[in-house]
Amino acid sequence: MKVRIFNFEKDVKTIKKWWAEWESEIDFNESVLPPLGFVVEDEESLISNCFVYEDSTGKASFLTWVVTNKEVDRSKAAKAINLMFNFAEDEIRNRGYIFIFSVFSHPHLTRLLKKQGFKVVAERASELIKVL
Repeated sequence: MKVRIFNFEKDVKTIKKWWAEWESEIDFNESVLPPLGFVVEDEESLISNCFVYEDSTGKASFLTWVVTNKEVDRSKAAKAINLMFNFAEDEIRNRGYIFIFSVFSHPHLTRLLKKQGFKVVAERASELIKVL
């Protein structure tokens, strides 16, 4: 498995398909994606994806839009996500950011991030979005 920077032209159709397969509560709209994203792939296919929003101060970033290929077994997906989170953290640190924020409702993703040193600061947070 290897991590690489998200390539919009090459990857967006696959990622959009994954969001539909996972029956996301919102329609995946690629126009809101930030320029910085990561994918994990192996010889066979893409495995996972995430994006990072970077704030204008250069101090804080927001890790989000994590999704996996539903056809990949859970163990392989978990390894890919860990690899991707490590790579994303290194890239964010190299860009000079000092904070990574993230909000997940999926307990497995929360556990993975806690293992990587993230601190839970709110247990009962809500994820809210409004499409304009």
